[in-house]
Amino acid sequence: MPFAAHFCNRTLVSLKAAGENIEMSIDKNKITTQDELGEPAPMDQADERADAEMKRLEDQAKKDVAEGLRNQDTGEQDE
Repeated sequence: MPFAAHFCNRTLVSLKAAGENIEMSIDKNKITTQDELGEPAPMDQADERADAEMKRLEDQAKKDVAEGLRNQDTGEQDE
């Protein structure tokens, strides 16, 4: 098999095939980290989403309990 190079991510990764051997190399000088981009890590984003969802569920539960107590009070007054 003749030499073949494939590039993706603007030449960040290159593949070279020679016979049955395929080599892959990454140009480490072209890697940009999340810290350099100022992006939070996906795990940090997941924690924030989970915290927001828990707060929403807690608020909804408080509203449901308050409504149930109001309904119970209304039912007792009718008797």
